[in-house]
Amino acid sequence: MNRKALCLWALVALLSSCEVERPSYVLAEERMEEVLHDYHLAKAMADELPYDQSYRKVLYQKGVFEKHGISEAQFDSSLVWYTRHTQLLASIYERVNLELKREREAVNDLIALRDGRPAELLSGDSVVVWGLQKPQLLTGMPWGCKLTFEVTADSTFHLRDSITFHLRYRYLPQRPDSLSQAVMALSMKFKNDSILYREVRLTADTVADLSLGLQSDTLGEIQKVHGFVYLPFRKDSVRLRIERVDVMRTYAKDSVKVPDPAVEQQEGADMKQGGADKQGGADKKEGSADKQRGIVDRKRAIMDRQKMPEPAAELQMSEAEGEKDAPQPKHPRMRVRRPEQVKLQPRKLEPEQ
Repeated sequence: MNRKALCLWALVALLSSCEVERPSYVLAEERMEEVLHDYHLAKAMADELPYDQSYRKVLYQKGVFEKHGISEAQFDSSLVWYTRHTQLLASIYERVNLELKREREAVNDLIALRDGRPAELLSGDSVVVWGLQKPQLLTGMPWGCKLTFEVTADSTFHLRDSITFHLRYRYLPQRPDSLSQAVMALSMKFKNDSILYREVRLTADTVADLSLGLQSDTLGEIQKVHGFVYLPFRKDSVRLRIERVDVMRTYAKDSVKVPDPAVEQQEGADMKQGGADKQGGADKKEGSADKQRGIVDRKRAIMDRQKMPEPAAELQMSEAEGEKDAPQPKHPRMRVRRPEQVKLQPRKLEPEQ
């Protein structure tokens, strides 16, 4: 029994000796977790600053250190120590990520409440992704001339989804002229930076409903949807009352296949290669045909030379003597001699009786 107790005490002592001893200058895990949480929030806010205000990034970091009552050197020393003990640092960052995720969901709920839309988009055939809960009046003044909305796509958006922007409106007290009528627009941006855009003017005299629609078709995945209603400034008191706004996403049910850009590029390359191979084969066939025609022409020339008749023996003359052939008459029995070829024979004179 004493032996078992001794082994147990030895095991406890061994485990306690394996625990990491944290130096006094290193921040505790709970405090380091709070500092890292605020540090990353400040860093994210500083990254959104414009270029001409980049000097304020240092102020964001100093604000975090002043909030927790530590110096930058103490923070750096603690971070270096935790970096050497990766298991402790990993557990701290897991808790930091969970806290940041909860805060992001809370902010998204507040934004959805402000915009009058559901916080989380639901999946289905047709879902309203943005809406106006109460009427709004556009006056044409700089602070009240435009109504806008923007919906960021999430996992519930699919390829070839269509977006419909529905508006119910009315001019007060009357419709303005064509140059000052309000404009309603809808745009759809994709992850490949392609953009679809449509706009239309509001021309009705009384209460009217108007809809704009866009379909993603084969342009790829949707990144965000944006729309607006704009009333130009006028000197008179024409106003636009917007009574209802609905932005609806509809899932495409047809069986149209969405082409893959990578597959289309590979098929195009294969077609070009096939066309080049066919052209090369045609060139080879044409070359062999030309070669065959050349052989036939040479054979015909040889046969024509063998059939030519030899010149007449009497027309051949010796080059050494410098004789030339005389032109032959058409009649075969006639022969023309040149004067130098004619030899005169002496005549014998008989005595007169």
